[in-house]
Amino acid sequence: MISLYITFGRMYFPYAHIFFIYIIYYLQHISDNLLTLFQIGNKLLHTKSL
Repeated sequence: MISLYITFGRMYFPYAHIFFIYIIYYLQHISDNLLTLFQIGNKLLHTKSL
């Protein structure tokens, strides 16, 4: 049972690792886009108020 789990873990871990990196990269990309959108919105609001 333990040996089966270890072999399955070795098989599964690389995919989990790639998936984890992909999620982090995706979240960073989304947060960067949201940040730029927020900055653009802020500039538009400031120019409208002036």
